[in-house]
Amino acid sequence: MPVSCAALGISPTAIWPNDADARSLFARVGTVHPLPDEAAFEAASVGGAVYGWMFALMDRLTGWQVEAGVPPDAARALVALTLRGAATVAMDRFEEPLPDILAGLATPGGITESGLGRLADSEALAAWSEACATALARMGDSLDRQ
Repeated sequence: MPVSCAALGISPTAIWPNDADARSLFARVGTVHPLPDEAAFEAASVGGAVYGWMFALMDRLTGWQVEAGVPPDAARALVALTLRGAATVAMDRFEEPLPDILAGLATPGGITESGLGRLADSEALAAWSEACATALARMGDSLDRQ
């Protein structure tokens, strides 16, 4: 299922089975990622929900910056462009494990490391995995009702 950025031609779309007509259709709106089986396809389909969650994250981060005194337009642009920058680096350095990229950014005792520590202490990152599992289960419930 493409996400709304398909209108910009940048939607990542997972498909299964690997059908040539489907690949051709979805390549018109972004990148196509054929998956090996139905279970992988269902797990990847949670990405549609994650896409939506990114807007909630951006809203939270933008709101925090505005409360801290950053003008709203600047806060929104800084947050959105920071996330785009991180995504671009992740793709440009695709062969490098994400934890290695992060390790190169997190100066010992610095602000990245301290913020990550707080996220770990509050299990915020684990909550993302739990949210994905919840969405996957919900998708299964929807399929069972059909």
